[in-house]
Amino acid sequence: MIAKKLVKDVPVLSMETSGLVAMSLMDELKLFHLPVTEGSLYIGLVSEAMVYAMPNPEQSLANGGIKPDNLCTPEGQHLYEITQLFTENQLSLLPVVDENRHYTGSILLCDMVKSFGDFASVCEPGGIIVLEINEKDYSLQQIAGIVESNDARILSVQTATHADSTKMEVTLKINKMDLRPVLQTFDRYSYVVSASFQEEEYDDNLRERYDSLMNYLNL
Repeated sequence: MIAKKLVKDVPVLSMETSGLVAMSLMDELKLFHLPVTEGSLYIGLVSEAMVYAMPNPEQSLANGGIKPDNLCTPEGQHLYEITQLFTENQLSLLPVVDENRHYTGSILLCDMVKSFGDFASVCEPGGIIVLEINEKDYSLQQIAGIVESNDARILSVQTATHADSTKMEVTLKINKMDLRPVLQTFDRYSYVVSASFQEEEYDDNLRERYDSLMNYLNL
């Protein structure tokens, strides 16, 4: 999944827009950020905090001393990098630009979360296995072979490492609810399984939490 497939039309500001209009538009759209353009050229991103800090909100953004953040993403950016930008900068939307820095639209936070959930197979039926592995021993090929030897397949893989450890956590979403055969095979290969979830109640709860998050983001 890349940026240009997630783009939505979002109203934009110009540097001549007044602070009051910017505030009203953000409130109406329930967004904390809006892109600023000059014609088709992307200028930057303005936040609600910037606008509320203006000495006189009746002034234009330019006269009010607003300096838009240079935050955007190219059309070809992958979902992982998009998610990182959202997380690091606590964004409600992310502008997308082409190779000439022309504004092509924005990615909304709710759409990014939904796409990431789809990408990670959050709502697909199945079980979850969490492995603890030494970084030097990590082999996705071997892990996938163990899963597939039990007539199952991996729907998604997430990895996490810690700066103060040589171990990594590997979370597998598998298309089987009954994980016992897969777990037994991991045990035979001396893998450390730190957690597993195979009950339908857990899967239903995960979907409910995901749906609740999406409903909240759409408020």
